[in-house]
Amino acid sequence: MGTDRQKKYKTAFSPIKSPSEEREIEILVDKILSIKKQNPSADSVALENEIDPLVLRFEG
Repeated sequence: MGTDRQKKYKTAFSPIKSPSEEREIEILVDKILSIKKQNPSADSVALENEIDPLVLRFEG
């Protein structure tokens, strides 16, 4: 997902410290992107609702 430079930047400034936590979010985002690629009007609210608490936990 992205170039090495993007990965370094993301890792350096990310509030997510655990690789497993980051991976969990990435998996959900990848699922949403895959669904939207197949059908741009597909409903992804359930997956987005799974991501929200994960992100909020790190934003404080």
